[in-house]
Amino acid sequence: PENVVDETESEIPVLDCLALEQLAEDTYIELVPELVTTFLCDARGRVGKITAALANKDYDAVEHESHTLGSSSATFGAMRLHYMMREIEFACQQARYNELTRISVGMNEIAQNSFKSLEAYIKKI
Repeated sequence: PENVVDETESEIPVLDCLALEQLAEDTYIELVPELVTTFLCDARGRVGKITAALANKDYDAVEHESHTLGSSSATFGAMRLHYMMREIEFACQQARYNELTRISVGMNEIAQNSFKSLEAYIKKI
């Protein structure tokens, strides 16, 4: 695919609460805060690994970490983060390494906004 994200960032929600509601249905509502907390810990680490891998031009690591974070982000409703990770992953798969700097601009901000939204969500449970 030429451009995985065909929607503008503003059209993609930071947090899709329906994904979290589905997670609660698939597990137990009481378990969701613990699952989200585990995801947040893992996701923060993966964002750090992606940042380091980009700086080191370790594109295999970028692809692996963005794939994993993209999948888990969708499970937890962090949709902007999910779409950004997919775009980074596909750029790596297509060896479009020169585009990674442009694609990853704002990654930390999108991740932090996603994490804050998830933390606020679990406080309401």
